[in-house]
Amino acid sequence: MVPLALLLVVTPAAAYAPRRAPRLRAVARALEPPTGGGGDDLTNPMARLMDLADGLGLDGEPFAASEPPAADFDIDPRVSPMAYEASTARVGVMVVDHGSKREAANERLITLCAAYAESHAKPDWVVAPAHMELASPSIEEAFDALVAQGCDLVVCHPFFLSPGRHATEDVPELLEAAKAKHPGVRAVMTPITGAAPGLLDLVDATVRDAVAAAGAPAPEAAFEDSFFGSIAAAIAEDQKAA
Repeated sequence: MVPLALLLVVTPAAAYAPRRAPRLRAVARALEPPTGGGGDDLTNPMARLMDLADGLGLDGEPFAASEPPAADFDIDPRVSPMAYEASTARVGVMVVDHGSKREAANERLITLCAAYAESHAKPDWVVAPAHMELASPSIEEAFDALVAQGCDLVVCHPFFLSPGRHATEDVPELLEAAKAKHPGVRAVMTPITGAAPGLLDLVDATVRDAVAAAGAPAPEAAFEDSFFGSIAAAIAEDQKAA
């Protein structure tokens, strides 16, 4: 009996080449850029490779392509996932304030939304201002515009400090009415701005800036001018004299 190791050594590697070479040469030819004419897709060499599907496999054996997927199957398993377009669905972010008869007040919300879109929003977010009343765009108008831009989810943020009737009743009702026109679109509401965890930090930063701008004395200077500061100064003088 001939040992298996000996069989592996004496078996010429070239014995496998005749079966693989035809297929490998065919693959190489398919990947080569066409020399002209013929209507080949110059940008998709895989299309030419798929034309070989009914030929020989890499091992030289007959190879048959798989059956085409069913008509109602969304993804063709024979095609790379990279060939499919990315989803175009977007998230709409609607920032809603009360609305004002003063144009300057309404412009402030537009400026805020533009700054938020540029500095914080993700690439697939569409940020839009809306006014509960008195000005345009209304909640309904803003909702329609977001849907027209491909948004299938609208997140409504009530730009209110207190949970009054407008924030807890009027805005949700107007949002629901706007959503009713678009059955396939989802809509959710965030808490009001006044409930944001970072609001106290914002107030504190604003107050500190105002104190600094007013030229308030530094803590060290305030201590020196106080009653305890005068005592500490007297003790320091006694120690120097001793």
